[in-house]
Amino acid sequence: MRGFQWLAKLVKGVKFRDGVVAFTACFTVLQPFVRLLLVGHSMGGLAIRAALRVRGSTAGILGIVSLGTLHGGTSLAPWGFGAFRVPVVSIYSTHDNFVSPPQSARLRGAAHVAMPAVGHLTMCLSSRVEAKLVASLRSIEGGARTSGA
Repeated sequence: MRGFQWLAKLVKGVKFRDGVVAFTACFTVLQPFVRLLLVGHSMGGLAIRAALRVRGSTAGILGIVSLGTLHGGTSLAPWGFGAFRVPVVSIYSTHDNFVSPPQSARLRGAAHVAMPAVGHLTMCLSSRVEAKLVASLRSIEGGARTSGA
């Protein structure tokens, strides 16, 4: 996450949709060289969905993990990409102080990991959430290796 602070500075003050288009352009540039595992916290999860919708493809994307994302609890949720062709994991807190009710972090078709006793912003600092995130990323990566993707 720290490695993309340059992107945050680049799109500071840019409208959400313009930022999504810029992020989508990054996918296109990187696609021939790497397969990406995308992780988004809160609105970052919606930004990933929106970028994939704008892009119209999941080519080059190995999988997606969202942390505390309001998949069903905000007016932006329906704007996100509909059916994913890659594995998606939604890690959410059952005690989130922003995502309420917690079930609004669930996304149809995704695997769900409920984390008790962790706040919305604390998710980014929690070693328990980090362990679930790493396990999810490894599972996605391992599945891709065994399927030959």
